[in-house]
Amino acid sequence: MVRSDRRVAGSCQGEQLLHFGHRSALRADMAQVPSPCTGVCRIAALTLQCLGCKRTLEEIADWPILSAKQKRALLEQLQRRD
Repeated sequence: MVRSDRRVAGSCQGEQLLHFGHRSALRADMAQVPSPCTGVCRIAALTLQCLGCKRTLEEIADWPILSAKQKRALLEQLQRRD
């Protein structure tokens, strides 16, 4: 019998990881590339980007499922945003 102690942990902008016992479904990928969240978490009306991390709502929602390579590419894009 397989026991699944499922808990949900998240960060300020709603990114969530499912934890099964002591192992996270996305543990390795998330450990390699930390979230760009700054804790500001407000969306600008004109740009539709977060005032803290500069991500769009779609980019925020997609963060947990992006590969490490995709996350690094997004981080590079964020550095060029005004």
